[in-house]
Amino acid sequence: MAKKIPFIFGPFNYDGLTHSQRVCRLYRATLQNIWSYCYNDIETQRRDMLRVRYLIDKNANVTDPRKQKHLYEYWVGLYEKYKHPEPIIHPECPDGTAYDRQIYLPRHVAVADSEQSWWIKEWQLDRNIDG
Repeated sequence: MAKKIPFIFGPFNYDGLTHSQRVCRLYRATLQNIWSYCYNDIETQRRDMLRVRYLIDKNANVTDPRKQKHLYEYWVGLYEKYKHPEPIIHPECPDGTAYDRQIYLPRHVAVADSEQSWWIKEWQLDRNIDG
């Protein structure tokens, strides 16, 4: 039986994806991993990202499916080995700090009289809240 490739992006069905889609998703995860390790050093980020891109371009002409699978599994193994223990997650993404978070009006705004309603509308517009 074929080796089960671990999923990188949470529960996702990889059976329906083509090889190029898998490689593209792994490439994006690798770039995100590089960014997590050196988010404040742009030169190091750029250098490491160019190295990854070079390795992809070097193996772009491989047409044998078995060799492609071997290269992909090797890359997944490297990714799992060097995965950041606490990756940077955008706040709006799932598992982010602001994902599916409700923003409530402050009490002094919620109980404001009609003369202050312009302030409430402005506050809602600033935060893209329907009301």
